[in-house]
Amino acid sequence: MKYVIAIRKTKYGYDTHVPALPGCHSQGDTEREAIANTCDAVLTYLDMTQL
Repeated sequence: MKYVIAIRKTKYGYDTHVPALPGCHSQGDTEREAIANTCDAVLTYLDMTQL
């Protein structure tokens, strides 16, 4: 399944969140790092909701 990642540049890097998954967010120093971190956060989120 694919999820939309909302990404915002900040003074310190990039903040992200996944609108379809409440509370699922991440950050990174670069856009690429933020997206990779968010993909990990999505997998963790989905694992935690299946418990």
